[in-house]
Amino acid sequence: MTRTLRVFDIDQLVQIVIDLKKADPNLEDLGFSWSRESLMNELKVGCGLGLWKGNDLVAFILYRKAGEALEITLLCTRAGSQKRGAMTELFGKFCEINLDKDIWLDVHEKNHKALNLYKKIGFKQNGRRPRYYKDGSAAILMIYQH
Repeated sequence: MTRTLRVFDIDQLVQIVIDLKKADPNLEDLGFSWSRESLMNELKVGCGLGLWKGNDLVAFILYRKAGEALEITLLCTRAGSQKRGAMTELFGKFCEINLDKDIWLDVHEKNHKALNLYKKIGFKQNGRRPRYYKDGSAAILMIYQH
């Protein structure tokens, strides 16, 4: 089941982020520096959609409206649920809800797992921001158009 994320979902979002950082300590180096505070702020100022299996949040997308487009600020899949189609399912639902919108995101140029996922679900590279991240790496700008 998918549903809009709310502030009371914060504990599950935080746990997913903590578990992902434990599973892959290199994520911090790739710009994945989300804290409880930053996740809560994003829920308050942006929007979110989650994929639930029973009472458990399996995957989520946080995003903001940017004029006529949507900008994804974070996509996450629970560590034990990766590579099982959860994000593909959630992103499909996200696109159904937002048929008339272009969708943007950016990703660290060395985050190959994320880049591969985004390409798989239909994103195309449409630019780069040189030296965007603390380590001097570029951000790859991507767009999904229906």
